[in-house]
Formats: sequence, structure tokens, C-alpha cells
Amino acid sequence: MGYRSKEFDFKEILLSSATGYVTVNVTKNQLIGDVYENTSKGYVPCTANFGLKENASYTGLLNQIVKNDLLSDKEVFLNACSPQTLLKNFDNGILRPETSCWVSIPGIGKYCLKLSFYLYTEEEDVVAFVVAEDYSNEMARAENKDRFIFDMSHDVRTPMNAIMGYTQMAKKYINEPKKALECLDKLELSGEQLLKIINDAFDLARIESGKVVLDEDEANIIDCLDRLLDMVKEQAKEKNIGILIDTEDVENVEAIFDEIKVGRIVYNIVSNAIKFTPNNGKVSISVTQNTDSSTPEGFTNYDVTISDNGVGMSRDFVDHHLFETFSGRHTTTLTGIKGVGLGMSIAKRLIELMNGKLLVDSEPGKGTKVTCRFCFRKIDYYKGENKSASHGSSIMGTRILLVEDNELNREIERDCLESEGIIVDEATNGKEALDKIEACEPGTYLCVLMDVMMPVMDGVEATLKIRSLTDAQKSLIPIIAMTANAFGEDKERCLKAGMNGYLVKPIRNEKLLEVINELV
Repeated sequence: MGYRSKEFDFKEILLSSATGYVTVNVTKNQLIGDVYENTSKGYVPCTANFGLKENASYTGLLNQIVKNDLLSDKEVFLNACSPQTLLKNFDNGILRPETSCWVSIPGIGKYCLKLSFYLYTEEEDVVAFVVAEDYSNEMARAENKDRFIFDMSHDVRTPMNAIMGYTQMAKKYINEPKKALECLDKLELSGEQLLKIINDAFDLARIESGKVVLDEDEANIIDCLDRLLDMVKEQAKEKNIGILIDTEDVENVEAIFDEIKVGRIVYNIVSNAIKFTPNNGKVSISVTQNTDSSTPEGFTNYDVTISDNGVGMSRDFVDHHLFETFSGRHTTTLTGIKGVGLGMSIAKRLIELMNGKLLVDSEPGKGTKVTCRFCFRKIDYYKGENKSASHGSSIMGTRILLVEDNELNREIERDCLESEGIIVDEATNGKEALDKIEACEPGTYLCVLMDVMMPVMDGVEATLKIRSLTDAQKSLIPIIAMTANAFGEDKERCLKAGMNGYLVKPIRNEKLLEVINELV
């Protein structure tokens, strides 16, 4: 049982990231040769550093390691590394046991020592090739992950508790419309809060994995901020906070930028400004445009500044904690307001992805000013009036094909459409949708609302097949994607397949109708 020495030929790979190694005859409790440490000159013998000689006793080495009181838990270390434990592991078929412990080195600090034992046989003796690694970064990442999960669990449970509570209250007051409506309003607000937490977690994970890419296109900076105000107005209304916006110093309202990510950055900052501003306070947003000697040709700078008269922050907090995940934990006890969460961390990382800057000026008790400095490519022509203006046509009485495998989502979307006088046909997967379109007369459907992830045939495959139909009118029917995936590459995949629009779930009724009107 175990590796034969001739099979144990991957030592070079193991040593590529090691801090040291030693080979031990476990059966005879003896070192085979020296202990080696990794230095700038490569691996050099260091057995003498432990007060030992070549081929010394293995347990003697273990005792020397714990002698200087450097290990956090000596007993655990000695038990895991002992010859008896290693022989028992070998007999039980455990050929690569591992152990780790924290080590304190005077003048250097703490680091996590990980020992990996590769057990094999040589001339009937059990031999261990022992590799030492500095495991501090991996341990820190594991601890951060555990803390992240703990904080996420806490933050998710807060709105979930409100959702459950207000649902029960709404049922209780079903015959009292005013009270029931108040519960439903708070239920909606809690749902939005929960969705933001989930979106933040996904965004942070994708940023850290390097999977976030910019989706730049022509966009209007003023329209972007107007949509932002719509998103935060209920949050501000709850605290009677006035929001002022000043865009007079903007000459080029349209530029080339990632509208969704810019909106996300500013939304996170404005949302935090409202959260940390007391009732009846003020939050202002100003946009200025400028160009200086460092601005590349064909580009222009935009400074979006968010100011509030809230609780403010110390310089130390701004410098060392503001952009940590869930950094609000540091201020909750002082302000009574619960956390910054992931918002500021995401804002900073997204703006850095755009080669922009995030500047923070704050003073405790007086408020905070955050400036987002963007550099966008200019559009060399004037676009005219608002391109989202109504076409003046009505969609009442038209027929739409709704393709959605989830019954609850289908019910909600059908209710929205039927409330506008739209006739709704349904399909539960892409194959059913394709069959209905092939069987109907050309022009039957105004458009198709297509879920993306479905059984039998997904929305992307169904779209490709619809676009390849021989009937030109059927093949050109507008198709709008409805998906829970809010990532750039998913949108690109849908548009490449031939879809005309893209909606991210949960979908607001007004947004659904707006997209339908724009397309048709």
C-alpha cells in the first residue's frame, strides 16, 4: 500500500511553493538526510538551526520545533505529526494527511504553517516526504469567506423577517384596505432591500473573480441620474429627506459609458447617504463637466458629487474601513444605523475598473461629500430629443406570446399585460413557443417575452430557431429576453442570438411595458 519511491516523482512540483521540506523514515523514527529551507539561493540545509545533526531522530525535530514556544497549539501539532499517527494513517489508507497551526516569529509576526505528509514505502519501511508551506493567505481568505457568509446571513435575514412579518400583517388586515396597503408598501420595500443585498453579493463575487467587463454604449448622464432618483425616492421619502440635483454645468449630456455600472456606483453612494442622514436632512447630487491637460483627446471628465448633512465619518474610518465589505459594522454602535454593507466596496472597485477615482471628504457630525470622477468618450454629434419618447401607438388589444416555465412568474407577468388590455398566449418552454409561432398566422403576435433558462429548449436556442424560420414576418418578430442573470455576458449572448431587448428579473410592470412600447 502507498506510493513506491519510483512513483514518487513529483517532488519538484510540490516544492515550487514550499517554504521547506524534510524526508522521514517513519518506521525507524529517523530523518533521511537534512531539513531544508527555501531561501533566495534555493533550498539549503538548516538541520543545525534546530540544534540537530543529519539523520537525527524525527521526534527530536518535533520537540525542537515546539521548544521555543512559537506554536499556537503544541499538543495538537505533536499528535498530528507523531510517528504513531502517521503509521496509523498509512495503515488506514490515508496517504496524504495534513495539519496546520499558527506560528509566531519574533520580529516577523504570525503566519500559518501547513505541513503536508506524502506517505509511501521504501524497502518495507514507511517513509514521509514532508512539505512545509506558508498558508497564511489561504487561511485569511477562508476566514474572510466565513465572515462574509455570516454577515450576508445576518443582512439577508433582516429584510426576510420584515417580508414574513408584513405578509402576515397584510393577511390580518385584509378587510382594512388602508392598513393592508401600508403593509404591502413595506413588503415591497423589504423585497427591494433583499434584492439589493443579493445583487451586491453577486457583483462583488464577479468583481473579485475578474469576470466583470464594461458594456459601453451611447448613454445620457442626466437620464441615468433621473432613473437613479426614481430608485431612491421611496427610501428618501421615509425619512423626509430632500434630494437636490444640479446638472447645469454639463455641456455634453450624452457620452459613451456603461450606464448600468455608473448608475450602480452612484446609487450605492446615494443610498448610503440617505441611510446615514437623519430625518428631515438633505442629500444633493451635482454633475460638472471639465477637461484638463491629462484628459485624452476625444474624452471628457464628469464629476458626480454626492453631499449630505448626515452623521459623517472620521478620517481613520474613511482610510481604513469605509471600503471594506460590511464596513458599517464599525459604525453601528456609534450611530445606531445599520451598515454600509457591500455598496461602497462595490462602488470603489467598479469605478477603478473604469479608470476613474472615488474621493471622500467627511467630518463626524457634519456630513460627507463623495466625488465620483469619470472620464468618458465624447459623442461627436447631437442626438436630438429624448429617444425614449412615446411612439403614440397603443398596445391595447394586441396579442403577446409569454414564454415562462415558472408558474408564479407567468401569473404576475400575465396580470401586468392583461391590465393593459393585451391578449396573452402562454408557453412553458422554448419548444412550445416555437411550435406556436410556426402554427400561427404571420403577424399574430406583437412580440415574444422569452424566459432564458427553461427545460426542453431554452430561450436562446428558441430564438435562434425562430430567426431561421422561412417565413420572413415570423422570423423577424420582436423577442424580449426575461432573465434572472444580470451579467453583461448573458445580455450579449441573448442579443447575439437575435433577441431585441433584455429585462432582468424581478421585472417592474412599468419597465416591462416601456420596453414593449419602445420595440414595437
